[in-house]
Amino acid sequence: MKKLLSLFLLFVSLPSYAYEIIRDPIFENYFNSFKETNEDLNTVLLVDSNEPNAFVFGSKIYFTTELIKLIEDEDALKSIYYHELGHIKKKHFETRKIKSENNKGKKTLNNIFSIGLGILMQNADLVIASMLTLDKNLVNDLSRHSIRDEIQADDFMLNKIEKNNLNTNGLINFFKTLPDQKNHYFQSHPRASERINLLRKFSNNNKNKNSITFEWIKAKYSMNSEIEEFNKFFLDLEMGINSEYELSNMIEEPVIKYELYKKGFLVDQIDEIFLNLIEINNSSYLKLEFLNVILDYNLNKYYPTIEKQKHNKILQKEYFYFFLIGKYYNLIDKVDLANFYFCQFYQLSRSVDKSNYYCKNYDITAVPEIDSSYALFK
Repeated sequence: MKKLLSLFLLFVSLPSYAYEIIRDPIFENYFNSFKETNEDLNTVLLVDSNEPNAFVFGSKIYFTTELIKLIEDEDALKSIYYHELGHIKKKHFETRKIKSENNKGKKTLNNIFSIGLGILMQNADLVIASMLTLDKNLVNDLSRHSIRDEIQADDFMLNKIEKNNLNTNGLINFFKTLPDQKNHYFQSHPRASERINLLRKFSNNNKNKNSITFEWIKAKYSMNSEIEEFNKFFLDLEMGINSEYELSNMIEEPVIKYELYKKGFLVDQIDEIFLNLIEINNSSYLKLEFLNVILDYNLNKYYPTIEKQKHNKILQKEYFYFFLIGKYYNLIDKVDLANFYFCQFYQLSRSVDKSNYYCKNYDITAVPEIDSSYALFK
């Protein structure tokens, strides 16, 4: 059994004015199914908030946990996604960002993130638990679009609703629960009553059936899924009870095992579970979690996998890529390469003491050109 590593926390405090981002590969991959031919994937992330909201920040779409809780109809969630995608397609965020920079002076958007890394352990299991945050004030400033932008995004959404034959009953019911221009967010949107009138054209009495994945996500974040077995599974998980036996033939086994593992249950052949899950889930964060698992469980077996994934351009966009590659080289005693990657990670996370240490303790001539080309900080 492997020697347990000491608990390591970076940035232990979370500011009250920040949105905490939840990294959930099941949630993130769910939206990939909406991708159309020749359409780029847009990262969709979940944020912990008791406000029902969805917004675009950069090239990413964010949903709040409260929104997931309130949405009962999958077609309504898809429609909201298409509205936010409309903002991206019309480049509304970029336009607003330029205006903001012109008004306030240029600022580095990398500095909007407060980054933390928690390494949690259950016996010999090592799990990445990321804690990323977004500054609420900056989000409100840069994601609050004009009425014109909102109308354009609504038009994009309505085209997608018609093309995909989505039923708008659920979205209409959702809009009826929202305040009508009672705060800064809703003041920048068309009135709910105006939107409802547009949506009635696509409303009918034949409710489309929610997908299993949608109900799984609903159960996980609100325990109000239409599938009671899912609600019970996640409620039991919170109490430390494993009730996976009640989910036979309802959802893929790797998905169930993944949730158990994340809650600290011992799962046999966890590397195989991750490999099976990756077959049906394209989340880049899931692949990083898998790398973290195999670094501790079976480095020799998966050495070629790690070497291959090191050059994955999509993984390199994830914050913890640099930490994990640094950890990999540390395990195989390549100190210069390990310190080089740790230097990148700690500079990115703005941890001054650690970045100073690692950045001063590697020989750049010992770092291959391919690795140095990945550097964010020279």
